[in-house]
Amino acid sequence: MKQKLTDLATDFKNRFQPQIDQLILRLQPISDYWKRQTERDQQILIVVGVLIILMCMAYVVSGAIQYRNDLQQKVVLYERYKIYSEIYARQYKDLTHITPNDFSTVSSERIKNDAKTVLGIKNTTVLLSDGTLTIKADNVKFEVLMEFLDQLRKSYGLFPNSLKITRVISGYVSFNVVFNNVEQ
Repeated sequence: MKQKLTDLATDFKNRFQPQIDQLILRLQPISDYWKRQTERDQQILIVVGVLIILMCMAYVVSGAIQYRNDLQQKVVLYERYKIYSEIYARQYKDLTHITPNDFSTVSSERIKNDAKTVLGIKNTTVLLSDGTLTIKADNVKFEVLMEFLDQLRKSYGLFPNSLKITRVISGYVSFNVVFNNVEQ
């Protein structure tokens, strides 16, 4: 066993001796500089070296802690997204069970009245022709628009085929929504 270790050490030394010699040669100026310093200067260099090493270690540790905290926040966020997506999936499955017979018939006047009531604006453009319903309005609160679209879904069974929402000012939008295959 002792012979194997001796052979292994000799093999290691023979294999890496040129690199070790080159490293010693490169470190020789540092060694000479160290020997030229007084004992007090050597102590100062040791203290400064230890402080630099401690600062580097503190930086690495604080970076690792920050990384862990960021990962924990992302995990919480992804869990929240997962819960929301499961809720939305259940709501979508509930929507697929609705039959067309449960809805009111669509007329442009009824939609205009609903828009006036829900959106709270008078200048809503409602066009219904050839099974296509187009609704346009400006300066509507985003939340109110979502309520209006939800009411159209609940009352008439209308799901938008095309929806364009443009932000006007903070919280207010203009929209253009198109519904195809609307039964009158």
